[in-house]
Amino acid sequence: MLVVDDEEGIRLALWAVFHSLYELDLCRNSAEAMKAVEAHRISVAIIDIKMEGESGLDLLKRIKATDPLVEVIVLTGYETLEAAKTALRHQASDLLSKPFDIATISEAVSRALKKRMAAEVAHRAIARMNGGGAGAVSRHEGALHDVRGVMAAVGAISEACSEIVGRRGPLRPADVSELRRNLAAVCRYATLAGELCGRSLGAGRAPSGPAAPRDIRPLLSDLCQLLRSHPGAKGAQIRFLARPGAEFRAEAEPVEVFQMVFNLALNGLQAATGRRRLAIEVRTVKAPVNPNMLHDTATTRVLRAPGFANRPPLLAISVRDSGAGIAAPVLERMFSPFPAAGPAGVGMSVVAQLIAKNAGLLFIETAAGRGTTASVYLPQST
Repeated sequence: MLVVDDEEGIRLALWAVFHSLYELDLCRNSAEAMKAVEAHRISVAIIDIKMEGESGLDLLKRIKATDPLVEVIVLTGYETLEAAKTALRHQASDLLSKPFDIATISEAVSRALKKRMAAEVAHRAIARMNGGGAGAVSRHEGALHDVRGVMAAVGAISEACSEIVGRRGPLRPADVSELRRNLAAVCRYATLAGELCGRSLGAGRAPSGPAAPRDIRPLLSDLCQLLRSHPGAKGAQIRFLARPGAEFRAEAEPVEVFQMVFNLALNGLQAATGRRRLAIEVRTVKAPVNPNMLHDTATTRVLRAPGFANRPPLLAISVRDSGAGIAAPVLERMFSPFPAAGPAGVGMSVVAQLIAKNAGLLFIETAAGRGTTASVYLPQST
């Protein structure tokens, strides 16, 4: 961690907070800071906006030019519109006012480190795929598709931040709060993109052992928030439905549940027409799936993994859209093989692979003029 401030009291205060957790470089000015950046692998930098000689904003630009992966937290004793605009334009991780408390600076550093870790994973993934030879892109196509979808929402949130700092006049407390909420969301989604890249890189490696099942309710709620920020969801009404207080623990890994639901939801948003509506519902099913749902009909299609045991309790996640329904010729060849070109085809391929891996069932029911419901059934951890 790099700390740059011409006030010795600030440098010592930050040393006292972080010296037991990180290796620290304490610098008084820009010249000392750049020597540290060139000599060491810096993960997070905390820099004062106003110092003798070169300003903190100019230092921010130089650090990013030298190593774009360094996450920079900017400290300021006076919040100005122009300072916030410049800091965000040059990808500052956070903008904090002096004086700050220990909890605030610690949370900012934690967020910055998560972003740094996600960026490193994505960077390694891209480098490996570029050097992976023929066929490397196809092996990672599903992960890239999902990362692009997540990062599209990140881009939209970043644009919202730019709009806030682009308004005339000083930043209001409500503006600062919204900026911090948006930056926290960017951090979560960047971390998720890093996980997706990490899973792609780890394909084929021996598993380290089953992870403890986690409640996927927060993940699905967060997914709905992400969808609301997605450029493809403009004007759409997106709802998340779940029984209050209930926990939903899937045997599948949470990131794989995210991939399945995310792709089904994006397809639903693309299909929705008029006053677009999308609902994502999670529930526990305490009886076996109706046998009638295990066979294709004129208005349904079933994708059943060989390992699907149809033993309750099952976790059911449904995605309902307000589209015109799936045309019969498309429904007939939906899974055999995947015929759709472009993002929708890639997305459904991802869903099918994960259904098979997690011994699940995908049931699609459609009706002309009334939309489509795609339901994923997975073994639920008890």
